[in-house]
Amino acid sequence: MRRRGFIAGMSTPALALAAAGFALYGEYEGAESWIAFAANKFGKTMKLLGPDGASHEGINYWSYGVEHLLKYMYLSRQLLGIDLFDNSWFRNTGAFRIYAGIPSGDWKLQNTTVDYADSYRRDNTGPDFLLHALAAEYRDAFAQWLARNLDDAGVQLSTWKCLDFLWYDPSVTPQSPSSLPTMRHFSDMDIVSMRSDWSENASFVFFQCGPYIGRKALYEMPYCASSSHHTHPDRNHFVLHGAGEWLIRDDGNKGKYTGQHNTLLIDGGEQFGGGDSIFDGRLLHALKAAPCILKAEHTDSLDHVTGDATAAYPPETGLTRFHRHLIFIKPNALIVLDDIKLTNERDMELRFHPERQEVQRDGNAIFTAGEKAKLRMAFLTPDAVDISAEKLPLIDRRYVKDEFMTVRLKHHGKTWRNAVAFSWSEKSAEPVPVTLKKKGDIWIFTIGRNTVKFDWKTGHCLPE
Repeated sequence: MRRRGFIAGMSTPALALAAAGFALYGEYEGAESWIAFAANKFGKTMKLLGPDGASHEGINYWSYGVEHLLKYMYLSRQLLGIDLFDNSWFRNTGAFRIYAGIPSGDWKLQNTTVDYADSYRRDNTGPDFLLHALAAEYRDAFAQWLARNLDDAGVQLSTWKCLDFLWYDPSVTPQSPSSLPTMRHFSDMDIVSMRSDWSENASFVFFQCGPYIGRKALYEMPYCASSSHHTHPDRNHFVLHGAGEWLIRDDGNKGKYTGQHNTLLIDGGEQFGGGDSIFDGRLLHALKAAPCILKAEHTDSLDHVTGDATAAYPPETGLTRFHRHLIFIKPNALIVLDDIKLTNERDMELRFHPERQEVQRDGNAIFTAGEKAKLRMAFLTPDAVDISAEKLPLIDRRYVKDEFMTVRLKHHGKTWRNAVAFSWSEKSAEPVPVTLKKKGDIWIFTIGRNTVKFDWKTGHCLPE
């Protein structure tokens, strides 16, 4: 068996080998070696999983991998006496699936989760039987609640639902996540999920700026090419869902191109690993390059997250600083502040991809309208910035080209402090405008009756 990715890719053939070995044990002399091989692979996998329960491959591959891992874990416990369930990643991964889910008011069969990395907006399988297993093993009432609500909404995939008969434990009482914090930082993958509340029409922001396969695997695992195939070159990338629909999008299960994400390009080039149909993590792994979340602060009215994506860019770009601040003013405004520094003057470009493919421009603002929502993108620092909106190529994993709307902000120089404000509303209303007033390093944003002050020197939001 060739070396495979350490979650989804490896687990499928290794599980098949183990199952065949268990079935033929005592009848075929090679069966014991099959079992030993699989046990070795799964044992190493469990040790390399980070503690936060998050996946670098997207929810599609999360459910695909968890399905096969769980099947092996049950076989291992029952037939080998080796219990692999005492594992932090598995203990927390039910929470990851909850926080990666979009607000339930927009659930459809093909639209229940965020679609970062190589993922669609749904699970690959279930996920009811997976969540039932996690609920049973870890007494996770929130996972039990999510499984029941997805099933009640009719948005489950029917594959392997028979396992509910084995893995469902009715003694775990479902509990709504309404008591959970609305923000969670998954610190090994450096993924942050934020929402305004737990209602069905909440606003939802998903942000990532971590090591390409997670911090634990980066430092403890030898490089394995297929471990990174489903990663994207998208550090400091975010997506936005509000007023009942997607507003700022991911490219989904497509080719690995930085320009297809909501982040920074320098001289039109790629972050490490980008530029082809699969992600190449060799240099990132060799350099132990680890983009990171510097800050993830949560309050009832405002969340502030800061990502440092500097390490995601090749040294020849001359990038010495790319800090992105996301200030989420609940329930319906997001300020994106970018602090960029280079050793030499270069062409810099920030890209944002609205869900809707038709836009209207009014001065330094762009508007979109969907079936349920309106979005306003206000460019608050337009000096020396070329602003455009156009359809650019969207390249999939087979190099087939489509196109999608791209908002482009271009600037030439060594430094760039840029502010973009996103606000949204139901279609029957109008998004609240966001304005900016500068007082040196203190930038003051006004959103309706709310005011937010940001200090560039400290990188903090200041209290009123």
